[in-house]
Amino acid sequence: MARDRKNYSYLISILKIISPVLFALFILIANIISKSDLQEGSFKILNDNEYIASFISDTAKAEKSIICALFMYKIDNYNINNLEEPVPLITSAFINAAKRNVNVTIIFEKSSDKDDLSNKYNTNTAAYLEKYGIKVLFDNESKKLHAKLCLIDDKIIYTGSHNFTYSAMKRNSENSVRIVSYDEAEPDMDEGMQNLGKIDPGKTEEALEHYGNLFRNDTVENAVVIDKAGNVYHAAGDASNVGISGIDLAGASITHNHPESNGMISFGEADFRFMKENPDIAVMQAVNKYFTYSAVPLDKIKEISYNEIYREALIRKLETTEEDLQHLAMEVLAEKGGIIYGRKTVK
Repeated sequence: MARDRKNYSYLISILKIISPVLFALFILIANIISKSDLQEGSFKILNDNEYIASFISDTAKAEKSIICALFMYKIDNYNINNLEEPVPLITSAFINAAKRNVNVTIIFEKSSDKDDLSNKYNTNTAAYLEKYGIKVLFDNESKKLHAKLCLIDDKIIYTGSHNFTYSAMKRNSENSVRIVSYDEAEPDMDEGMQNLGKIDPGKTEEALEHYGNLFRNDTVENAVVIDKAGNVYHAAGDASNVGISGIDLAGASITHNHPESNGMISFGEADFRFMKENPDIAVMQAVNKYFTYSAVPLDKIKEISYNEIYREALIRKLETTEEDLQHLAMEVLAEKGGIIYGRKTVK
């Protein structure tokens, strides 16, 4: 008779819910035990694909060094130029950091078992990274390196269960933590646009959706610009602003996120002024947890002031239950012929 198998799916669900709490508790206890070495700072649990947006943002702002010790880093079987995939996006961020003279070092696991798949994947990745001036090292075969650890500028640590693979970033249930020392707890402002690579311009709309979803829930503002030739640029700012500069914006498509700390709002005054100063962009998007907003500037925006649309939005606010004043202001702007405007609910 076949042995009965119990359904443990409910246990898996419970563990998935409580694992971030247990992880945080572990860190707290470890801090208490080592009080003599305690330094003030902050940490954030990153579940599943939350890791990628946070890591790319910090990597883009790295100034001195990025050091990672990784069990598995797999670029094999990927189109390395497909920046809609997590591993090519991370790889591009490392290469761009190296181009900025940031010291990028990756330490790989190397198994004594020659048939171990991690050997194949890590060797292929290491060879690719070395071509771009990234330092690669392999651990001693006598002991397995099972870490998934990255240190950025000696101030920001990523550690947890995420391997640098498609499965870890997109399919699996993973948990990691981002730990920031006290003097870096508030992110710096934008330090320039980083070139992430190039896509087929015909896929710009799909790419905008991808990057919007990637940064939708981030706690700092990120901007991605895709110029008319398909070049993709990224900038990371702080909790309330991000700068875009040094790029030909004629015909460019832009997406950026509005962190939840700013409220679930549409385009603000800074966005309005940006569109007014750059009326030849193809489209501008803003994303948050609940909505994707889009605006196509029209020539008439040059004749309209922000105070004008804001005053009318305030009047409408008194007559409606709509909570987002900025959304009302953009509707007024659209009615005046300044933009083509839309708001789409995130499913």
